[in-house]
Amino acid sequence: MIQSLGVLFESQYFQNVVCVGFRLRSTLHICQQIHGLWSAPFRIIIAMVLLYQQLGVASLLGSLMLVLMFPLQTCIISRMRKLSKQGLQMTDKRVGLVNEILAAMDTVKCYAWEKSFQSKVQGIRMDELNWLRKAQLLGAVVNVNVSLQRMEELLLAEERILLPNPPRPRASSNLN
Repeated sequence: MIQSLGVLFESQYFQNVVCVGFRLRSTLHICQQIHGLWSAPFRIIIAMVLLYQQLGVASLLGSLMLVLMFPLQTCIISRMRKLSKQGLQMTDKRVGLVNEILAAMDTVKCYAWEKSFQSKVQGIRMDELNWLRKAQLLGAVVNVNVSLQRMEELLLAEERILLPNPPRPRASSNLN
């Protein structure tokens, strides 16, 4: 009896420690989010000033492009969420039909309804594959955008390396 109480208290202690740890992590996460919210405008302003000092007017054009890309990004993200929701609904529909078929397999076999149910499942699969193609196309657009940004960064990095130290023209040396 005394041992079982010890185990009970130990498990209760462990549960309390886990609960406190979870609350601590969630509080820390919330504090980090709040810190990010209040400090974001300052970080953006400082970054813009530093970029303007380094790049001049080009930094303003870059900032303008960032602001103009927000609606496009919002549209793409909302479309991706919508496609994801549709895909999950189609998958649920197909899995539900397959489970229903498997649960009533003896009836399906008895009345020779295999072709009918096969065509239903195949139709749902085709809808799911069409959704998958759309989602993959949208994902490809996002990946192309990210790849172009990476290529732009690479090219600009090489330009910064080459521009400050342009090659000097060689003086022609006359040995005469």
